[in-house]
Amino acid sequence: QLHPLVCTAFNADFDGDQMAVHVPLSLEAQLEARALMMSTNNILSPATGDPIIVPTQDVVLGLYYLTRQRTGARGEGSHFCDVSEVHRAYESGVVDLHAAIEVRIPVLPDTEGDAPTSRRVQTTVGRALLSEILPSGMPFECINQNMTKKAISALINLCYRR
Repeated sequence: QLHPLVCTAFNADFDGDQMAVHVPLSLEAQLEARALMMSTNNILSPATGDPIIVPTQDVVLGLYYLTRQRTGARGEGSHFCDVSEVHRAYESGVVDLHAAIEVRIPVLPDTEGDAPTSRRVQTTVGRALLSEILPSGMPFECINQNMTKKAISALINLCYRR
């Protein structure tokens, strides 16, 4: 079986393609293969520097659905003090996933020793929920948009480079 995230890198799909498998026999060859050929060590293209391993199909559709905005959604115009409050409101059915809201997002200080601050941003419930799984230090602006395949690729690139 082949993981769907590496299909693009192998130019593979699920229509009956076949691949040859070369098995390294010696222990030294196995260690070299693990170091050089693992997909986790080959995330970026050597030619362009862009991510090779990018989500496709279901994952792209799910992220796009999560981050889209719908006018007139339940809870539109609500204000929240942080993302955890948004999460509770969504879980209790007070707001819809696609509702436009305003939420306070933490901002990391520019210099060490400064106190962390927060700022209010216009976003959607889905984007706020997505921000919970971002690595710390990632700017909220990178997900405060409809997450298309191109935007997801840019997000992966940014995460990898930080």
